[in-house]
Amino acid sequence: MKNMLLSVFLTICYLSPQAQPTRAAYELDMLGKNGIIRSLSHGSHHFTYDDIKGSPYLHDDFAPSRILSQDSSLYSEVPLRYNIYSDNIEFTNRNGEVMEILDPDRYQLFMVGEESFMHLPFADGNNVDKGYFHVLVSGKNLLLKRYRISYRPAEPAKPFKDPEPPKFVHMQPDMYISVNGQPAEKITNARKAVDLLQPVKPEIANWVKEEKLNLKKEEDLIQLVQYSNQ
Repeated sequence: MKNMLLSVFLTICYLSPQAQPTRAAYELDMLGKNGIIRSLSHGSHHFTYDDIKGSPYLHDDFAPSRILSQDSSLYSEVPLRYNIYSDNIEFTNRNGEVMEILDPDRYQLFMVGEESFMHLPFADGNNVDKGYFHVLVSGKNLLLKRYRISYRPAEPAKPFKDPEPPKFVHMQPDMYISVNGQPAEKITNARKAVDLLQPVKPEIANWVKEEKLNLKKEEDLIQLVQYSNQ
């Protein structure tokens, strides 16, 4: 069911404003918590986000956003942003305090600005974890992007080298595919993507060859998963 939510959600977003609870409503209904990590410790040193070079966010500014809850309530005009480092979606309350979503499983979909996010299970070795994904293709099969960030601690001065402050480094995102609602699996190579989708689309390997797709490219992966949904 969740795999069909994006198209349904986009349709709902065009309903009249009267059908959409606004910021005042989400203030009452949304679960949030304070105490967001805004500082890090390394050894005897303590750093705030302001001390760290780079940003832990996908986008620094809060974007006017929409949220679809599990009971299909739609909240509009919600200021959201995605913290890659903590893997949390943040919002601001009426007092201007920054909060994070306490229970993401209460919500089906987050439209952060123009980008859609879902909190989904994914395979992590032999375990199944959960996290936020940017949804690139919706349908029975999902193409998902998981953003990554690395925290690099400060480096002391060395001969002929100045000290380096701590920093956040944005890394190449990982691509995942979820088939028929199963936990998403990371696409480590082109063969992996085809093998995941072949049970639901047996001719897909031949189609990839005919179309001369390069599955290292995001736009070609998008074509692949869209085709699997046809």
